[in-house]
Amino acid sequence: MADKKKEIYDEDLIALVGDRTLTYNEHIKFVSLLVNAGSLEKHEATLTLEVEGSKKTTTSIDPVQKELIENAQARVRQKKNLYRHFVAFLAGAILLIVINQVLNVGEEFKPFETPWFVWAILIWTFFFLIHLINVIVMSKFMNKEWEQKHLDRLVAKQKLRIAELEEGVQVSHPLPEKKSPILTDPNTSLDNQNTPL
Repeated sequence: MADKKKEIYDEDLIALVGDRTLTYNEHIKFVSLLVNAGSLEKHEATLTLEVEGSKKTTTSIDPVQKELIENAQARVRQKKNLYRHFVAFLAGAILLIVINQVLNVGEEFKPFETPWFVWAILIWTFFFLIHLINVIVMSKFMNKEWEQKHLDRLVAKQKLRIAELEEGVQVSHPLPEKKSPILTDPNTSLDNQNTPL
């Protein structure tokens, strides 16, 4: 078309594109879009497309809500692991008592005149209490918000320090002033003029 016509106008391009879209075979077809954005529901969007005959569905969640969901899931995993630890502690303590008292294993071993299973249970109790304090107390104070607050504070300190260093460098080692070239002859190029910069 450009060879035949010397000038091409917008109407020509629209005609070309219009002809092409009429003969275009659709490989991707929109099927549905479901958006859930209520105040009581999780914010998500589900898009369904038909790609070359097969349906493909993808779901996207609001990034803020996604972070909240991930934090909640991590908290649930922490508590779940704590409950598992507690059940294992109870079962292990009962097993240690049975091994020592019923089966008489290690009956003669009594550090500080106390049966060995008591010391084993005390040590296990200590580790369980550390786990309990970590999940219940520390996680509430040292959560994502705490991390972000401290990270922001450290970044601000670093930026302030960098600004102080840059200011010190500019004072102690200033850059030379840029001088614009002086044109002796405006009709001659800069390369051919012998002017100091």
